[in-house]
Amino acid sequence: MNNVNKTMHSGNTNFIAQSERIEVFKRKLQLWKVHICGGTADMFGLLHSFIREQNIDLDVIKRQLAAHLSGLLNKFNAYFPELTTEQAATHMWTTNPFSENTEAKLPSSVPSKLLEEVTDISSDSSLRTRFKEMPLETFWCERSDE
Repeated sequence: MNNVNKTMHSGNTNFIAQSERIEVFKRKLQLWKVHICGGTADMFGLLHSFIREQNIDLDVIKRQLAAHLSGLLNKFNAYFPELTTEQAATHMWTTNPFSENTEAKLPSSVPSKLLEEVTDISSDSSLRTRFKEMPLETFWCERSDE
């Protein structure tokens, strides 16, 4: 969790990258819960060492650990709900405007003018090259100046 916190406060980041980091962490919480319920705590290095050194039976505490992980996941889901399919599609084109048929993957609620602009951008080979050479934020900031 400390790593998630550090990356959330790092510079040169954007909403999409932050959303992806949060979704990854939520998936890890689910994975960790499965492992804890299965009797494995090696994903938590300090806890694993403590259990071994103190000769603690993981079965005794795994329900409390699983409940804690479930509670943490519930809090994250409350603060950071999963994107709807439409929201995810809308955000996806900003991370890769050069994927095949980008405009066809966008929801029908996207204005026609924006669809035309996406089509223009996704068809421009010089922009494709520049997109590969610079950070996402820089690419889009340059587009906003045009």
